[in-house]
Amino acid sequence: FFFFFLAKALLGLAAIGIGLAAFRQGTVGKIVGVLAILAGVAAAAANLLGMAQGMADWAYPAGAAGTVATALLAIALFLTPSEDTASQLRPH
Repeated sequence: FFFFFLAKALLGLAAIGIGLAAFRQGTVGKIVGVLAILAGVAAAAANLLGMAQGMADWAYPAGAAGTVATALLAIALFLTPSEDTASQLRPH
């Protein structure tokens, strides 16, 4: 279950990063961004504890926190505009 905890912790970290980007977008983005950041912190912490202590006590809390963080990450991704990196690389 180490890789399960690792994947959920990385999803928590992604939720923090994308939540920060969503926080810069309007009122709904701020709400979803804050929720994604909080869920990401909870998921990262619970899953790091799960990696350290094993499956005994942290399997369900870490899984639940990671699932919530993943759902909010998906919503935040929809609210975050994509950047056109190709236009940034072309000389003007």
